[in-house]
Amino acid sequence: MSAAAAAAAAAHLGGSGSIPFGVHASPMAAHLGPALSGLSAASWGGTAGLAAAGSMDSIGSPTLATHAQHPAAGFGGGAAGGSGGGAPQLGFEDAAFAADDWRVMGDVQQLHKALLVKEQGILYEDTYLQIGLQSRYTRSNGELLLFLGNKHASSTLTGLALLLSGPSPAVQVVVGQLPLQLAPKQQVQAVVHVTCLHSFLEAPRLQLRYGCGGRQVVQELLLPLAPHKFMLPEPHIAKEAYFDKWKNYQGPPLKMQQMLERPTPLSIDATLLLLRGLNFGVEHLYLDPSPNNEAGAAYFICGQPGAEQALLCQCRVEGNPQNRMQFRVTVAAPDPVLASSVKDMIAAQIMAMP
Repeated sequence: MSAAAAAAAAAHLGGSGSIPFGVHASPMAAHLGPALSGLSAASWGGTAGLAAAGSMDSIGSPTLATHAQHPAAGFGGGAAGGSGGGAPQLGFEDAAFAADDWRVMGDVQQLHKALLVKEQGILYEDTYLQIGLQSRYTRSNGELLLFLGNKHASSTLTGLALLLSGPSPAVQVVVGQLPLQLAPKQQVQAVVHVTCLHSFLEAPRLQLRYGCGGRQVVQELLLPLAPHKFMLPEPHIAKEAYFDKWKNYQGPPLKMQQMLERPTPLSIDATLLLLRGLNFGVEHLYLDPSPNNEAGAAYFICGQPGAEQALLCQCRVEGNPQNRMQFRVTVAAPDPVLASSVKDMIAAQIMAMP
């Protein structure tokens, strides 16, 4: 682009005369909406918007990811029960604590957020009990396999129960039965079957109950569910179909957008990895001709088997080519809850990436 053309384009966008962020001669780029200059806080919606974006909670911290992906090799010895073929064995150190030593170990909220972008890890842990999770999803259905392990070397956990305490009308949940007692160093499994009926913002909750050494423990556990878990990537969607849908959404609530500013740059490869990890089909330069932007598609599957719906969810992430620290996230979908939820998830991941 010539200097004169750049100046004219920047003037058209309200910029300062520098090459505007996201401007391309290709007519394909025009389908994705107006470009950003990206050269000042004002062009990204003002400093207040950036401050709000920077205060978001992080998701999927690297420390927690390492913990969950590399569990220790079992309990040691053959005391573990119900482990099943190929199941991950969670690492428990010897524990023989008094009842007044009880405490929750680790940050339960961070463990939950880490599992939103992983299929396996630690869901909950306290002084006596550790719960690991392994999950798999097929269209609108999910299976969460919970591994409950007694960390005590000598005490039995009694009155063990997992109950659905915070149901969601959007997600059908069936919790498998557990034995009432868990012997020292024993591990058992419980299967939680979920069916996504429609889009949702808040996941169902389980209530954990058990007793040990005269103490009764009751804890609320938020299931690590979000709409992207029920999405199927569509990396090769026809461009015409993609842009016809994109142009039909004029703005909120079906096309949601957020401006972000990170403290450090986020590479193109990391952006691709992030979107693919959220089940978007993304091919670099296929939908968006800019090397600094990524656009993708996925089908959100909801409903009972045999009566499922497939809703096309579209996303675009634009990065400031000058520093790759400023981003604009746009998500479009025919359902406002789906558009809002997925937009929030992408934005949170961008802010949380190292």
